Amino acid sequence: MDDAPSRTAGATGRFSRRAFAALAAAAGLAAPRVARACAPAPPLGEWVRVASEAAVIVWDDAKKIEHFIRRASFRGTGKEFGFLVPTPTRPELGEVDDHVFDALAWETRPRVERRVETGGVELASCFGMFLAATERSVSAPGAAPVVVLEEARVAGYDAVVLEASDPNALASWLRTRGYAEGPSLTEWLRPYVERGWILTAFKVAAPGSAPPASAFGTQAVRMSFATERPFFPYREPADQRAPLPPEAKALEGPRELLVYLVAAQRMTASIGDSGGFPGSVPVAKRLRVLPPALQPLAAGLAEPMVTVFSDPSTPRQGTDELYFSVSGDQAEVEPPPTVVVDKRAFPIPIEPIALVAAVGGALFLRRSRRRDA
Repeated sequence: MDDAPSRTAGATGRFSRRAFAALAAAAGLAAPRVARACAPAPPLGEWVRVASEAAVIVWDDAKKIEHFIRRASFRGTGKEFGFLVPTPTRPELGEVDDHVFDALAWETRPRVERRVETGGVELASCFGMFLAATERSVSAPGAAPVVVLEEARVAGYDAVVLEASDPNALASWLRTRGYAEGPSLTEWLRPYVERGWILTAFKVAAPGSAPPASAFGTQAVRMSFATERPFFPYREPADQRAPLPPEAKALEGPRELLVYLVAAQRMTASIGDSGGFPGSVPVAKRLRVLPPALQPLAAGLAEPMVTVFSDPSTPRQGTDELYFSVSGDQAEVEPPPTVVVDKRAFPIPIEPIALVAAVGGALFLRRSRRRDA
């Protein structure tokens, strides 16, 4: 893709993960280690669910280029599985420093309000008060051709960029290489194949010591591609919304989608053309500091604005893609402040009390002696 920028270089600023996690948890905007963008495709007899997910999207409206960054955390019963990401055009693949998520979470964190509540009585010292890839093509046996546009090893994934003219042929190709199979996946593939979209198949190998139903993740990966409008691949196979069988119930659990959309303006979201958005926009603001990893991608944005989309719905209404467009309301949105209450007893300095007691005692003794005399 000629217009796509070269592979991102450089690292974001250093953040203390422990300090950031504590702040984010208090703010209710903890950056999850993320992401089902699209369709998990485990082998037959295995099950996979998303543990958490997030994405960063940089949208260059002038060039009609979307930079889609994701990282993944999954729960699975198997040691290996794959997932598929659809894009309207062939993507450019690259790695991105994971700290880009931490940096954006830091920039969109709630402000902290400190309040002091006093009550009761406490003795204190006055002094203390002042201390303070190779290209090739193959054909699925007995089916229409499936073209392999690229194979690459990126961000801990084995990635294959595919183009197909028949959903059954593509499903057959995936099945012979250890991906999922069945009518649910074929029906999920069908609209993308009919529209001529590109499918990128990622395969992840879980750590060899990972027990069943364990969670494991990968590094962030970037996909840059041309598109007429920015989107998040929200649509998923029907069986991903169906209840799991009893032997895989341990994989069930809530999930939250968190998307940081960096663009020239505040954006809004809709499932399909008129499906609305089941989540919320907790933050929309101009970025004071753009993470270094995003600077080459957002070079065409004079004053980038980040809109944060949060969707906690489980199961997800994954019947179409989540499309973004310019919002009619360009006002900034700030999250509610995090209130830190410092409860203190009312301090009474002990030095003046001691002085008054000493003077009072001396006067009392002097008066007693005069009375006795």
